[in-house]
Amino acid sequence: MVTQAEALRQANADYASLAWLGITLTDSQVFDVTLIKSPLVLFAWAGLALVPAGRYKNIAINVAQLVGLLFAVLYVCLLVDGFMEPGSKRIDWAALSDGKFKTPFDTFYSLEGIQTLFSVKSACFGGWVHYVVFDLWTGIYITRDSVENNFPQLLLIPVLFFTMMLGPTGLLMYFILKTIWLALFPLKKVKDV
Repeated sequence: MVTQAEALRQANADYASLAWLGITLTDSQVFDVTLIKSPLVLFAWAGLALVPAGRYKNIAINVAQLVGLLFAVLYVCLLVDGFMEPGSKRIDWAALSDGKFKTPFDTFYSLEGIQTLFSVKSACFGGWVHYVVFDLWTGIYITRDSVENNFPQLLLIPVLFFTMMLGPTGLLMYFILKTIWLALFPLKKVKDV
């Protein structure tokens, strides 16, 4: 027997979060188009990792920033749909959570609430876009900082891979490696003229 919560999740499975913007693709289709079939995010990461320091590195950073901002727009649109519900489909959060949560805002205050929130496909999609944006911006920060600290490109590549795949792990890895690098090869201070 299918519970009411499971039925609501299944009904939400092919929801088009961006229909109110005239985009009639389902969330799964938008995910596929923006994150699977589109090379934008991977292209941005490749530019950060593979372009050597110099003028072209700044171009790679600017391209990555633009990609991050485009996905931030997508995230805000998904957020508006999820919380303001301008579309025709309203999620009954109380029924979905057996009465524990009345709105998506209520789900933020417990691990069980977050699990309930992410059991909704459109919320999970928004959460994934959130990760994509912030991991990419963390990669941009690391790349900029690596140029300023003369950090070697060969060490930057695995750091950015771990940042792309495991966010905070790559950030921690960078700070550990950068600390060791600067201890071994301190930056030469430029004298004031």
